[in-house]
Amino acid sequence: MSRTSAAWAGLWAAAVVLIVFIVFLLSNTGSVQISFAGLHGDLPLAVALLIALVTGIVVTLILGTARITQVRRLARRRRAGDQAGQQPANRPHHNGQPQQPTTKKAGPDHVDHR
Repeated sequence: MSRTSAAWAGLWAAAVVLIVFIVFLLSNTGSVQISFAGLHGDLPLAVALLIALVTGIVVTLILGTARITQVRRLARRRRAGDQAGQQPANRPHHNGQPQQPTTKKAGPDHVDHR
């Protein structure tokens, strides 16, 4: 898929979401009473639901950003360790295979079942 076709598909998806959003707003115009943290008020149901939706999106973005930052830091540390010649346990070697633990053999009749 080219960038132009992806943009075109995104434009159509945005148009569909906008239409659904408008239908949602027009379908939920009734007023509801809201009480939260000592605050009281009346809002249209659609507005109350949208506030809850946006709050959920913001919380998800904050937690997702924190997790992505954590993973990037870990990857940067591992990359720095790899460049320094260290090979962390169970990390792939140059041939792409994981490092196998070394074991002492029990004797001449020991069979390795790897």
